[in-house]
Amino acid sequence: MPENLIRISITRKNRGFTAHYQIPNSLRKYFNTNKVIYEYDENISNVPDSVLFVPAVCCILPLSYALGFDVDVPELDDDFYRSEPRIRAVYRKWFPEFSCHGKLIVGNIIKNKSRKKKSALLFSAGVDSLYSAMRCKRKPILYTIWGADIPLSERSFWEKTKNHLNGFSKNFGFELKTVKTSMSELVNGKLVVRQLKLRDWWGEVSHSILMLSLLSPSIFENGSEIIISSTHAPGHSRRWGSMPDLDSSIRYCGVTVEHIRDVNRQEKLQYLVANHPEALKYLRVCYSNFDSLNCSRCEKCARTMIGLIIAGFDPDLCGFKFDKKIYETVMQNYKGGSWYFFAGYWENLKENITKKVSKSPHYNPAFFEWLKSADFKNYKFNPKKKRREEIKTYLRDAFPLRLPKRLLSETKHRLWRLRIMH
Repeated sequence: MPENLIRISITRKNRGFTAHYQIPNSLRKYFNTNKVIYEYDENISNVPDSVLFVPAVCCILPLSYALGFDVDVPELDDDFYRSEPRIRAVYRKWFPEFSCHGKLIVGNIIKNKSRKKKSALLFSAGVDSLYSAMRCKRKPILYTIWGADIPLSERSFWEKTKNHLNGFSKNFGFELKTVKTSMSELVNGKLVVRQLKLRDWWGEVSHSILMLSLLSPSIFENGSEIIISSTHAPGHSRRWGSMPDLDSSIRYCGVTVEHIRDVNRQEKLQYLVANHPEALKYLRVCYSNFDSLNCSRCEKCARTMIGLIIAGFDPDLCGFKFDKKIYETVMQNYKGGSWYFFAGYWENLKENITKKVSKSPHYNPAFFEWLKSADFKNYKFNPKKKRREEIKTYLRDAFPLRLPKRLLSETKHRLWRLRIMH
């Protein structure tokens, strides 16, 4: 087999399939395994192979662009094959360090058409997807993925999360579908990040195309449009693995992708508070542990709780356990450089502080005065201090009897994130 080519084959089951990758010796160091599983909660035996090859190809397409190797498949959906040059052009634009020379070699190009006219939404119950779900005029099918932010080894936490999302879908009249996959474990992202000097592989480069393509076997049977919620606000210009130009370039089976980027994160919270406060009890934003749905201690939980307070809502009603010590934690981590503060989000918080915030039972005047003056745009992050502060926080905050469980959960989570993201 040529040293610069990866061949893909698949083996099928009624409710899923496995993608197998023939990887030459010269490229093996960039992979953690040579296969990826895909399992759906419905029978996909009538879905053509040319559709199943879409997620199998997309799982390595960003890496092909980065390193310049060819990808060979026996057949592929016609719409996706025609969209691939547009996808490549977007990666070339945002990642000039990528080779983008690798070819997509296809035996048979087959035209497919999805069978129903429904919308689908990638859903985690975070601020972005919760906002998108509640603003849609026609209720989309909600899709949540086991194997994206929750590893397959964490079955109990996955069941807890799935039950939480099922509660939301039943109470608000949505249909929820789940997909199980090992796609995020395929690429040795840590090596690629180090070699190409990227920030991370999953978030910065690959998560959108992997997740959007993952839905293709189910969308073939169920829908004609996929909605993905924007992580960033309108006008955001820093490259990210989900951007309007990238997501809208992805096509298969006549299906289109809509990337919703109409307001910023704080405006999404304010919309939910004003129009759908009852939905906020299902808010799940935390990716910092495999124990609680929201740890209420990490940077993401902190900015979400503060955002809710600014919007005039009690974070204790949204699945958080608010403790006023979080204000001191935020300020200490800012001073020490030990948290990665996402500047755009925190600047949005500052811009929306009004007198209304003083009416909250969680109001702390000293903190909000500090927040108004903090300069997040010029904040300097220190990764080594971050690790030290996290260990100190675990030891200080955990009850002695819960300490082993918490440390185990958060250590396992950190190792998972290091493997798939860096």
